Amino acid sequence: MQSKYDGLLFDFDGVIVDSEPIHYESWLDLLEPLGIQPTWEWFQAHCIGIADVELFDTIASLNPTATGEQVRRVYPAKTARYRESMRESPPFAPGIGDLLKDLKSAGLRYGLVTSSSREEVIPIVAVGGLNFNHYVFGDEVQFRKPHPEPYLKGAAALGASRILAIEDSEHGANSALAAGLEVLRIANAQELDRQLRSLLVRELT
Repeated sequence: MQSKYDGLLFDFDGVIVDSEPIHYESWLDLLEPLGIQPTWEWFQAHCIGIADVELFDTIASLNPTATGEQVRRVYPAKTARYRESMRESPPFAPGIGDLLKDLKSAGLRYGLVTSSSREEVIPIVAVGGLNFNHYVFGDEVQFRKPHPEPYLKGAAALGASRILAIEDSEHGANSALAAGLEVLRIANAQELDRQLRSLLVRELT
């Protein structure tokens, strides 16, 4: 029986790597002098699925005396801290290497559609020895998620007609849906292998 899908487009943060907690931890000490201390619950609700450069005012709103410009000034240090942590020990989704190999063996094409930059993502992907048929980065599109442009661009480049997007955030899911794709929404990277394999098995039976 032919698979319902002939291509998959993966988000990166929270899907391929469980990086959101590292983003969060990378901000904390740097924001403390500004009187800003977001909780993990607040960060999950307001910051996941959104590019860092679009978060400055959101984060500053936690302290009425702070400004988005002040948050922007500490962003380079946050980025350096995040990249160091990720390159030392990237928290990849369990089984991601075997999962991608199995998708390739099944004749499925797969790409990466992320709001993160090429400079942030490629070194991490290289550490894991992962390869995707196509990449769309947040710094290479005019409009980031939840706009449909990233997934429209990814779908066009992938050369597939029945594409499933895998996302962990509402912004990402809305981007894929607006591009006319079906979406598998997962809670975090720990769930990727189990949920995707389960879905692909179900739609073949």
